[in-house]
Amino acid sequence: MILDGKKIGLEIQAEIQKKVAGLRGRKPGLTVILVGDNAASKAYVGAKNRACAAVGIVSKTMELPATIAEGDLIRHIEALNRHPEVDGILVQLPLPPHIDEQNIMEAIDPKKDVDGFHPINVGKMLLGQEGGFLPCTPLGIRVLLERARIETAGKHVVILGRSNIVGKPLAAILMQKKMGCNATVTIAHSQSERLSTLTRSADILVAAIGKPHFVTQEFVKPRATVIDVGISRTADGKLVGDVDFKPVSEIAAHITPVPGGIGPMTIAMLLQNTLSAFLKMTLFLLLLVSCQKKNSCTQFAGEAMTMPYQIIVGQSLSQQEYRAVSRVIEQTFGQVHEAFDNWNPDSEISKINRAEGETLIPLSPALQDLLTLCGEMVAVSGGRFDPTIEPLQKAHTPEEVQTLSDAIGWHHLSIHNGILKKDHPLTRLDLCAIAKGFCVDWLVERLHALGIDNLMVEWAGDFRAMGHHPEQGDWLVPINPALTVDHQPIAPLPLRNAAMATCRNTGLIDPLTLSPPANTPFSIVSACVIAPSCALADALATAALLFPTRKEAEKWAQEVVEKYPEVRFWILSHRY
Repeated sequence: MILDGKKIGLEIQAEIQKKVAGLRGRKPGLTVILVGDNAASKAYVGAKNRACAAVGIVSKTMELPATIAEGDLIRHIEALNRHPEVDGILVQLPLPPHIDEQNIMEAIDPKKDVDGFHPINVGKMLLGQEGGFLPCTPLGIRVLLERARIETAGKHVVILGRSNIVGKPLAAILMQKKMGCNATVTIAHSQSERLSTLTRSADILVAAIGKPHFVTQEFVKPRATVIDVGISRTADGKLVGDVDFKPVSEIAAHITPVPGGIGPMTIAMLLQNTLSAFLKMTLFLLLLVSCQKKNSCTQFAGEAMTMPYQIIVGQSLSQQEYRAVSRVIEQTFGQVHEAFDNWNPDSEISKINRAEGETLIPLSPALQDLLTLCGEMVAVSGGRFDPTIEPLQKAHTPEEVQTLSDAIGWHHLSIHNGILKKDHPLTRLDLCAIAKGFCVDWLVERLHALGIDNLMVEWAGDFRAMGHHPEQGDWLVPINPALTVDHQPIAPLPLRNAAMATCRNTGLIDPLTLSPPANTPFSIVSACVIAPSCALADALATAALLFPTRKEAEKWAQEVVEKYPEVRFWILSHRY
């Protein structure tokens, strides 16, 4: 009997569609991050987007170049973590070889990790705890067995393949003391001895080894259930699985086809996880709606340069005031795109990066102000904050590092009377560690000039608050809950007439050593800075991460506070 995953998947989608249709207000939101132009990945993402559209889930794809630095990718993820209309985040695998997939999985908020790969969700899965997300393909296999009324309790399940995506999580799920589980599980792989003897002992055989037609009749016990997870394309373009389907189907009691078996179930579980993530945010949404019903706040939310923002004005606005605020937001992000955005080939910063050495380059007043602040931060940090480190983000070999090292250093730039000169043609600038904060400051100052005294602006995790919230008093902003004072979490953090930036130590390169900071128990995991301006907080938080140890960073932080008395640091390491 063929286990029709497509039919069961569509039944589940119909159930999800009915639930989504009954929701009031906004619909669940999923953002898929696609890095590079892998044809298979694009096809998978397209199928997910179509499935989302069919059930009413708002699906967006963030397409990023294959050359993106790991740190830049993580910053995009962290921005999505804070986006109020993104309930689920999925990073399409595989990633380019220069990006550590584990670092990327760890950057996703576990509450939005609808793929179920964050260590917190993996830990909950292994412990059998509720509240986390299960990986979509293993979950889809379990649900398929349940809906097909195939008993797993006490049965011997052999999983052929030990990947972190299918083999290991499926074993952890099926051995749990729960309905639809309670199986005796064996994981086999290419190094297992007497492999066919082992697989022939299985009541349920799951093939997830990634080798076309690897499982033949001699691997399968008559009347067994065979689940084929593999998918490959033959020379003539035909999709096939790990199982030699026709001969095995002649002896198996149940078998999944390829295509039309586990693939549709995987997508159905992604939709189910996204809906669950949305529903878990119900309390937050109700509080937000309550605030809006009282007309105490006006919220603006959107996306600029692929990163989400939200702006909350602590008052109700007339239509004229609303349009004026919208214009300021649009114009400000437009200026940032035209001046500071490295991904815009026509931006002012991109033109500087393309310029030859010794070229004289006129600066706009905005860029001159920002670069002046950068120079101050380079001096304050002893060179640890240095936007010229950008070329090394794309260097993958020692030879490339050596070639580019001569172009690294703020001393290669000089600014006089609004004119910039760089003395090395390979010197490049990346202002992402300060430009977001600079833009947040712009927004606050420009909206204040419109007569708005109470507001909070957040863009990609950078915050600045002015005045007070009409009901709470101080504005409350989220912060990494691992940061503590006297062993007590400091989240959420009250903020008034101040800015805050939090940075994690991911993908950074130390300009003093031209290499990533050493990973030791004493190295810095995260740094949070409160400062009068968001640009200052952004730069100081970045610099703090690049000290070898927390003790050294805190000693430097004390010196910074003497220079800027309104600045406060929270610096986290595994050990002190």
